[in-house]
Amino acid sequence: MTRDESLLANARQNLVDAMGIEGMLEASGVAGNFQRMVRIADCIGIPVDDARLEATAPVREALGLNEFHSAQNTFKKQ
Repeated sequence: MTRDESLLANARQNLVDAMGIEGMLEASGVAGNFQRMVRIADCIGIPVDDARLEATAPVREALGLNEFHSAQNTFKKQ
């Protein structure tokens, strides 16, 4: 999660060294897919059930997650 090209190149090479080029490509695809899914979920707004809202309240507060504009989707009732 950086824009530093030298760090990114080094990370890619380490991944290729450990898994081969095919493994690096597959890992990149998986990471890209997770990023895509999170963005889609954030855009459409997936409400969180009451039990999970209660259980995650301290963490959301500590991280300031309730302050994100898209957090309004978390609290929508179906």
